[in-house]
Amino acid sequence: MFSASRSSQAGVTLVEVLVAMALFAMIGLAGFSMLDAVLRVQAGTDARLERLADIDRALIIISRDLQQKDAGPILAGDGKLSFSLHSGDKLEYRVEADNLLRSAPRRNIEQRLLDQVSALEVRLLDTTGVWHTDWPAESADTLSRPARASAVELGLRLSDDGGLDATVIRLVDIPQEIGR
Repeated sequence: MFSASRSSQAGVTLVEVLVAMALFAMIGLAGFSMLDAVLRVQAGTDARLERLADIDRALIIISRDLQQKDAGPILAGDGKLSFSLHSGDKLEYRVEADNLLRSAPRRNIEQRLLDQVSALEVRLLDTTGVWHTDWPAESADTLSRPARASAVELGLRLSDDGGLDATVIRLVDIPQEIGR
């Protein structure tokens, strides 16, 4: 008869080695799958954060330009916004071929601010508190002094590759000239 106890010098059996290797492989595969999922989520998050930064950068540029506009008129309508700066440059914002463009015709400069933009929607708030989609606004009372714009609402209709459509809106206060 054989003894059921093992001697201290006995090694592991082939079956035990195979079971240990199979368990180690399953644990390694699960860890790799989890790491791959985390990296994919991080890449998606980074892409979204970069897109948000691009949108914010474009809106900051437009806001800054509106803060530096001169006392001249603002022209808005048909998805365009144009005005002059204190420096004398005229700026125009429009959407062409799904790109938000900023152009300075006098200097023959055109800059792409943002891609995947399907529309630029502009509304202006006059000093009487009425919103207008076209500016200069037509006044019902032609004898009264025309209302001035006090704020601009910028709406960017975005269309991403994933089919996700959204509208980002920013309200920009227009500085009023002292003594007017």
